[in-house]
This record gives sequence, C-alpha cells and structure tokens, in this order.
Amino acid sequence: MYGWGPAYFIIVGLLRDGRLDLARDMVNNFCSRLEGIIRPPVLKRQPGPTTLTRSQPPFLTSMILGVYNAQKAAGHEDRKVA
Repeated sequence: MYGWGPAYFIIVGLLRDGRLDLARDMVNNFCSRLEGIIRPPVLKRQPGPTTLTRSQPPFLTSMILGVYNAQKAAGHEDRKVA
C-alpha cells in the first residue's frame, strides 16, 4: 500500500510502451486493496493526529484516468476501468 508514487510512474511507462493490459491490472490491484478501507494507510505506525491529514491515493485517480484515456485512444471506451 505504500508504493503509490513508484507505481504511478511504472503505469505511465507501461502506457507509453503500449502495455495497457499490465497497467490496467495494476490499477485493478490497487482498487481491490482499497475495498473496505475507509482511510488508506499512509505510515507504518498507528494512526494519530499527524496521519489523519495525509493521503496517498490521489495518485490512484491519475492512474485510473491514464488507463481510461489509453483505452479510449485504442478504441475500447469502457467506463468500468477498475
């Protein structure tokens, strides 16, 4: 759950190389990890006042949009990206 940043750049690279299948699988993996979690974990310690204001999932939105736009450009517009 702590690899949002590196995973985003990996997905960007996969999309540039035309590996839409792998990029989509990575996005689906992140989405499945978040199911049922109200507040995604940020640090490897107990939640406290400093962790409640932090979040990493904004990268997930960019990942989903990247995969969606690549699918749309390939002629496979599907609103169910992940």
